[in-house]
Amino acid sequence: MSESRSNQNAATSSKSTTLSNIHQPRRRMGQNFLLLWVDTSIDQGNEDYENTLKQIRTITGDVNVFTQRDACIDFLTDAEEGITFFLIVKDTMSQEIMPLINDIPQLDDVYIFIDIKTLHEEWTKKCQKIKNVQTNIDDLCQALRIGIKQFNQDSIAMSFITTNGVVSTNDLNQLEPTFMYTQLFKEIILDMNHDEQAIRKFIAYCRHHDCGSAKNIDEFEKEYHAQSAVRWYTCPSFIYSMLNNALRTMGADIIITMGFFICHLHQQIQQLYEQQVDSYGRKSFLVYRGQGLMKSDFEKLQKTKGGLISFNNFLSTNTDIEVSLNFARCASTNSDMIGILFILSIDPCIASAPFASIEEMSYFRGEEEILFTMNTVFRVSGIKQIDNENQLYQVELQLTADDDHQLRVLTNRIREEAGGGTGWQRLGKLLLKIGQFNNVEELYNVLLEQTSDDIEKAFYYFCLGYANNNQGGYEKAIWYYETSLKIQQKTLPSDHPSLATSYSNIGNVYSSMGEYSKTLSFYEKALEIYQKTLPSNHPLLAALYNNIGGAYDSMAEYSKTFSFYEKALEIFQNTLPSNHPDLAISYNNIGSVYAQMGEYSKALSSHEKALEIEQKTLPTNHPSLAISTDADSIHHRHVHSSTTKHQRTSTDDVALKRHLGLFSGVCYIIGIIIGSGIFVSPKGVLQETQSVGLCLIIWMACGFISLLAALCFAEIGTVIPRNGAEVAYMKEGIGSVHERTGDILAYLSVWADIFTIKPATIAVLSLTFSRYFLSGIMINCGPSEELVKMLAVFIILILMNINSISVSAANRLNIVFVICKVLTMLTIAIIGFVRIGQGYTQNLKNGFADTTNKPFGVALAFYKGLFAYGGWHSLNSVTEELKNPKRNLWLSISLAVPIVIMLYVCINISYFTVMNKAELLSSNAVAVTWGEAVLGPIVRILPILISISALGSANGNLFGAARYCMVGAQYGYLPEVFACIQTQRLTPIPGVVLQALLAIMFCIPSNIYGLIDFVSFVSWIFYGLVFVATLCCKFTKKDAPRTISIPIPLIIIIILISIYLVLVPLIVSPSFVFLIAAIIILFGLVFYYPFVYLKIEFQFIRKMNLFLQLFFKLQRAQINI
Repeated sequence: MSESRSNQNAATSSKSTTLSNIHQPRRRMGQNFLLLWVDTSIDQGNEDYENTLKQIRTITGDVNVFTQRDACIDFLTDAEEGITFFLIVKDTMSQEIMPLINDIPQLDDVYIFIDIKTLHEEWTKKCQKIKNVQTNIDDLCQALRIGIKQFNQDSIAMSFITTNGVVSTNDLNQLEPTFMYTQLFKEIILDMNHDEQAIRKFIAYCRHHDCGSAKNIDEFEKEYHAQSAVRWYTCPSFIYSMLNNALRTMGADIIITMGFFICHLHQQIQQLYEQQVDSYGRKSFLVYRGQGLMKSDFEKLQKTKGGLISFNNFLSTNTDIEVSLNFARCASTNSDMIGILFILSIDPCIASAPFASIEEMSYFRGEEEILFTMNTVFRVSGIKQIDNENQLYQVELQLTADDDHQLRVLTNRIREEAGGGTGWQRLGKLLLKIGQFNNVEELYNVLLEQTSDDIEKAFYYFCLGYANNNQGGYEKAIWYYETSLKIQQKTLPSDHPSLATSYSNIGNVYSSMGEYSKTLSFYEKALEIYQKTLPSNHPLLAALYNNIGGAYDSMAEYSKTFSFYEKALEIFQNTLPSNHPDLAISYNNIGSVYAQMGEYSKALSSHEKALEIEQKTLPTNHPSLAISTDADSIHHRHVHSSTTKHQRTSTDDVALKRHLGLFSGVCYIIGIIIGSGIFVSPKGVLQETQSVGLCLIIWMACGFISLLAALCFAEIGTVIPRNGAEVAYMKEGIGSVHERTGDILAYLSVWADIFTIKPATIAVLSLTFSRYFLSGIMINCGPSEELVKMLAVFIILILMNINSISVSAANRLNIVFVICKVLTMLTIAIIGFVRIGQGYTQNLKNGFADTTNKPFGVALAFYKGLFAYGGWHSLNSVTEELKNPKRNLWLSISLAVPIVIMLYVCINISYFTVMNKAELLSSNAVAVTWGEAVLGPIVRILPILISISALGSANGNLFGAARYCMVGAQYGYLPEVFACIQTQRLTPIPGVVLQALLAIMFCIPSNIYGLIDFVSFVSWIFYGLVFVATLCCKFTKKDAPRTISIPIPLIIIIILISIYLVLVPLIVSPSFVFLIAAIIILFGLVFYYPFVYLKIEFQFIRKMNLFLQLFFKLQRAQINI
C-alpha cells in the first residue's frame, strides 16, 4: 500500500473487539500482527469507552482488550512465533507493566494513553519500546496508523541473487526458495482460468477461517469484480494483510485461494500501464520506497551489489522522496534494523514488469503511489550511506528487462522446474516440489473429479501416492500407487516404462515400511521391464540398481548390495562426465558397504573419490559436501531419479534429542554441584578463614555468588540457546560487538575447558569417589595412592562406556545418584540439628575467634567454597537437549541452586556440632570423621554414599563435557569428528572418549587440592568473560527473547567479583599452578592462527576424521535450537 496513507487492515464499519475476560484473544487468518489494549478501568457500558474503541477500530481489524495485567502478559509470552504486537496501555498501569513486558521480542510498539502527559514524560524516555504518549484519541490513532504502516513497509518479502549466484543453472537449490516459488506461483496463477466459482470458494474460505469480519466479507461478496481489484487492495480491509502475509510466508493454501485476486490485480495494473505508458514518454524516471531491513537481510543486500533483488509481493512506491525518506529514517531508529531508501530507476518501455499510477483507482484518492506487480525484479546498481549515519542507507535499483541475461537464464530454468501441462497440473508439480503435500492432496482430488481421461487419472493417483509417501501415509500411498498401476495396466503395453516407474515407487514405499522382501519383489518387476526396453547403460537402470542395492543393504546382505552398487557405478562411469555429482553418490554408496563389511581402508578410498568430485563441482557451502566430509555415507544414498526413493540428505542429519524436562534439569544441576566439593572443601575453606563464623559466611556468600552467576548464565542461555555454554556465549555474545575477539575468546574457552577444566574436574571427582569408597571398605587400613588412582581410572572407563552407549541411561543414572546424595546430605543435616537441640554447640560459640587478618586471604577460601558449588552453570552446557529451554533453563537454576545453598550451610553446621576446628583441619575425609563420631558401627555406609555422590557428579560432568567438545567442533575449533554423534545411539562418542582419556591423565598427580585451585582459577577467567558477553547482549541483542533479565548493575557486580577472584590469588598467594594455567591457555593461540583463522587442513587429519566416523558410525549432529 502507499507509504503516505494509513495502512488499515479492516473496514471501519466491520471491526470487532475481543475482551479478554469474555472471549479468548484471537488473530485473524492471514494477519501477522495484533493490536492489544490493556486497561483495568474499562467500563463496557461507558459511552466514552465505546467511542474510543470505534476510533481505534479504524486502524486494524481487531482490538484485543484486557482488563487484567497478568492476562495480557501471559498472552504476549505464550503467543505463537511470527506475530508482532502493538500495545495500548492506559496510564493507570503503564509504569507497573512496562518493566515486565519491555524485553518481550514480539512486542513492537507501546502507546501510552494518559490524561496528563507531563507526569509521564521522564520515565517513558527510558523504555525504548514506548513510541508515543498521547492524551487524546485522535493523536493516538494517528500514531498507531504511522506505526502499523511502518510495520507493513518493513514486512515485505525480498529475495537476493548475487551476480554469480545463478550463472550456472545446474542446481536451483542454491537460490532463495521464495524467489523461485513466487515466480512459479505468479506464472502458473496468471496462466490459469479463474471464474465466479473461484470467488465463491474464496468467500467460503474466509468465512470458515475467520479471515475478516462477517460484514466485511459480505461487502466483498456483493461489491467485488475484476475491475475493482486495486480498490480492494488499497482499502482498509482484510484483503491487503491476508494477501501480503501469504506471499511473505509462502502460504500456499491462501495464495491458491486468492489466485483469482492476484490475477485480477495484475491484469488491472497491466491495463493501467498500457493506458499510461505514453504519458511517461521514453525517458526513465525515479520512484522511491523507504523501509527497514533486518541486519541479516541488509548483509545479503550488500553482497548483492550488481546482482538482482526481487520484491515478492506487490510493490508500493512513491514519487515523493521526502515521504519515503521519513519511513527509512524512522526504521533506522530500531537498533536491529537498517533504514533503507530505495531509489528505483524505471524505464517505462520495459513492458515485462508492469507498473501503474493508481491514484484514480485507489481507495485513497490523491496519493502519488506507483504500484508494481508481484515478483518485480531489479538490479542493484549502488549502495551508500546517507549523511554518514550507520543505520541509514540509500540503495539504487534499476528495473530489469526481458533481455537481462542473468534474469532470462534464471527465469527459463525456473520454468523448466514447473514442467508442462495445464496451469493446475503445473501448480500440482510445484506444490509437490515445495512440500505442500496437504494442498497437493486437495488439488489432485479436485482434478480427479474433473477428468474422465484414464491417462490423467493414472497421473493424479500417482502424484497422490507420492504425496502420501512423503507424509508417512504409507498404506494410502500404496493404495494410490496401485490404483494408478491398475489403470496403466489396462491402457499401456505390459512392458511400458511407466509401469516400471510405478513398480519402483511401490517398492520405495515398502522400503520405507521396512518390508524389504516386498520391496525387492516390486523392484524386480521394474528391473525386468527396464532390461527389455532400455539400453544396458541407461541412467534409469543405474538408479534402480542403486535402490535394489539399498534394499539389500537394509537386509545386511552386503555381497548383493555391493554387486548392485557396482552395476550402477559402471553405468555412471560409462555415461557421465568424470566429475558428475551422481558418480559421487555412487562412490559414497560403495564406501558405505565397505564400512559395513569392516573394510575401512577401501571405504575411505571410496569416500575420498566422492569428496574429490563434490569439491570440484559443488559450492563450498553445498550440503552434499557436509555429507561426504561427515561420512554420512554410512547411510546409503541414492541417485536422483523419478524411480528412486528419497535419498538421505543433510536435512536428515541426526541431532541430540530434547530429553531433559524440568525435573531432570533440576536433578542434573544438583547432581553436578553436589559431588566431591562439600566433602573435600570444608577443610580448605576453614584452613583459609581460620574461624567457624567466617567459614559459614563464606559458604553462604559462595552460594549467593553462584546463584547470581547462574542467573546471568540463564539469561544469556535464553538469548543464545546453544549447547556448550561459555564457547557459544563468547562466540555469539562478545562476537556481536567484535567478531574476531569473540572468536578468539571462544576458541580459548574450548581449549582451556576441554584440555584442562573439564577433565581435571572429572579427575577430582573420580579420585574423591575412589578415596571415599575404599575408605568405606578398608576401614582398618587406608588405601594406597596407587589403588585410589587405579579405581579412579576404572570408574572413568565405566562412565565413558555408559555415556557412549545411551543418553537416557546416563540421565537415569544421574537421577538415581541425585536421590542418593540428597538423602545422604539430609541425613547429615538433620542429625546436626538434632545434636544442636541436645546442646552440642560449643564449637559454634565464639565463632569468629582467630579469624584471619589477611585482607585478601579470603579469596582462596572463596576458591575452595566456589569449587563446591561448581556446576551451577552445567545445564547451559546441554541447552539443546532441554525441553522448552526458555522456561526450564532459568526455572531449573532457580530451584536447584537455592536447594544446594540450604543443604551446604546445614551440613557445615552439622560438621561443627561434632568436630572442633583442629579436628576438622586434621581430617582427610571430613564427612567420614563426622560419621565415626555420630553413627558408630554403621559409619561404613557413609563413605559409600559419599562416593556415590562424587560418582554422580563425575557422570554429569562427563555428560556435559562431551557436548562442549561437540559445539567446539561445530564452530571449527576442533577436528570435525568431534562434531559428530553415533547414528544409532545418538551419543557424542568422540567427545566422551576424549574427555575420559584426558581425565585419566589428570588422575596421575592425584593432588586434589592443587587441582581444585587450578580448576577454580581457570574457570573464573571464562565465567567472567561470559558475564561480559551477557552485558554485551543487553545492547546488541536487546530484542532477543528473554524469560529472565538480570539488571545491568548486578551483572557489573558479578564481573567485578570474577576479576577479584582471578587477581587476588595471583597477588596474595602466587602459585606454580596459576602459571601453568596461564601457559596452557595462551598456548592455545599457537594453534588458533593456522588451524582456525587460516583453516589449514592436513590430509592425514581429514583421513583420520573420515576413518573414525566410518569406524564408529558417526554423523555430524544438527544444531538443535
